[in-house]
Amino acid sequence: MPLWGLSLDREVAKSFGNAFLFEVVGPFPAIPAWAESGIKGDERELIAGGRYSIARIEEANGGAPVELYFVEVVPLAM
Repeated sequence: MPLWGLSLDREVAKSFGNAFLFEVVGPFPAIPAWAESGIKGDERELIAGGRYSIARIEEANGGAPVELYFVEVVPLAM
């Protein structure tokens, strides 16, 4: 999965829509975006990347919550 952002606040994540709601299960590498940018601290967004596998998909309420777990770091191509 390429570099992506996720929120530690479920309500913030849902505010972007619920067609697909991804939840990372277990430990994974990430950096806190607000610590680097100094903005949007209330969104509690993390920047992550790497390879993830699907643990579970469940259709509910017109959306599809998806549980992911971290598999490995993928080095950036230079």
